[in-house]
Amino acid sequence: MARQTLADDLTFDLKDGAARLGIKPLTLRQKAVYAREIAFYRVGRRLVFRLSDLEEYMARCRVPARSESGR
Repeated sequence: MARQTLADDLTFDLKDGAARLGIKPLTLRQKAVYAREIAFYRVGRRLVFRLSDLEEYMARCRVPARSESGR
């Protein structure tokens, strides 16, 4: 399986990544840097997020509907 590189994926800075998730930049910083819930790259002082990492985080946050849970 080919290894994915940073260049193979869209990247977002803190502000754009937060907008993509619909949260504030401070919240994204807290979830990435302090809670380590979202993978990121540190480029100097900047935080850089891959689209695939943001989507993976959103998938983990998904709560299934009752009809999906088999009850």
